[in-house]
Amino acid sequence: MTGRMVRPFAMVSGRTRAVLPLESQVRATDAGREAADALRFELGSVVRLCREPRSVAEVAALLNLPLAVARILVADGQDSGFLIVTRTSDPRSPAFLEEVLHALGTP
Repeated sequence: MTGRMVRPFAMVSGRTRAVLPLESQVRATDAGREAADALRFELGSVVRLCREPRSVAEVAALLNLPLAVARILVADGQDSGFLIVTRTSDPRSPAFLEEVLHALGTP
């Protein structure tokens, strides 16, 4: 999103709330892939980026967006049917912590 100076609140029409966990996985739907180039600049960028699964945090980082803006854009894409958001396990659950330990190779 380089080369454009758009205030974050303008990208999301002044909205400030979207409750999506940072680790939620986001991917474009078939409809999103087809419509990506016709979508408004910010949402189109999110959809194109999510042709491969990304977390909400990755979307914010890779597009150089404030996290709150990324959450709202992802929620908009989900509401429009252009993105699928999959929430991961509860990070406080013992099963999730065991998965993390296993992935790190810790006995």
